[in-house]
Amino acid sequence: MKKLFFILFVSSYNICNCQTPTLYPERSYASATNFNESNIDRTIEMSSYNAAFNGIVGGVGSAMHKHSGEKTINAFFKGFYKGVASSLVMSTGKSMTSLIFSEQDYWYGWVAKITNSLGASMLENTIQNNGLFSNYGIDLIFMRVDINKKIQARLMPYHAGTFLYYTLTTKDVKLDWKQSLETGTLSYHETTSRYRMENSGFTYNNVVYVDYKQLNGFTESNYNIFNAYQCYAHETIHTYQDRNFTSLNYLWSKQKNKYFFWDTPFFEAAYMVGDILNPNGNHLANPFEYEAEYGSRTFRYGYSK
Repeated sequence: MKKLFFILFVSSYNICNCQTPTLYPERSYASATNFNESNIDRTIEMSSYNAAFNGIVGGVGSAMHKHSGEKTINAFFKGFYKGVASSLVMSTGKSMTSLIFSEQDYWYGWVAKITNSLGASMLENTIQNNGLFSNYGIDLIFMRVDINKKIQARLMPYHAGTFLYYTLTTKDVKLDWKQSLETGTLSYHETTSRYRMENSGFTYNNVVYVDYKQLNGFTESNYNIFNAYQCYAHETIHTYQDRNFTSLNYLWSKQKNKYFFWDTPFFEAAYMVGDILNPNGNHLANPFEYEAEYGSRTFRYGYSK
């Protein structure tokens, strides 16, 4: 219990005190005119959503995997508060992606990834009704690496398929090994700027794509000064959302296979539901995009000079 209170305190402190990028201090963002107030409001909102989701998933999972002689209701509530704790660690990891932009350094992607993976591992352990820190799992390229009493690496079939698709079949997209190593996330960049997308990047499960040619063409009078660091921080959060939803596989499988870790693409389905429930067609109003904006401190809502 003491460990949980410590996690809740540290996570909440980190989320609320993550600083806004200062690369363009002369610019203002309408949704963050008073950053401290806006940050607290967004912290409460996003943390509440994540805490409710993880709490329910953790509670249901713990009840499904209750120990012999353990009451279902007790297993549920034990799983619920552990799930809430895991959500706060996840949120801390996502908020750390803002350091990529504020410090102009991609290596902070590792700090964010390791932290988010800790939160996701806590949820997976909770779903299985195990100790909160009984296993630590992190996704590296298309492998799930679990660390407990030993280290086990297993292939993630769906993620491996994405890697092969983008690496072998897309001529206009090039794998950036240097940035992949810097961030711990598979990174690709556009070689022709053929797509010229407004948002200049996208994510598909564990893959981040950034159109650097288009981003490098932005000036301070363009759009929202959404530069490469901002874009990468935003898209990285989507890979963490995918990682977190992968935890749902533990609801019906204990993932005991020695060679494969089944990675059903729940996040892609959830993202599509978010689009369906967004009647005005605003891309950034999708709740997963909203979380990525909040976590990376992009704040594109109502941008003004």
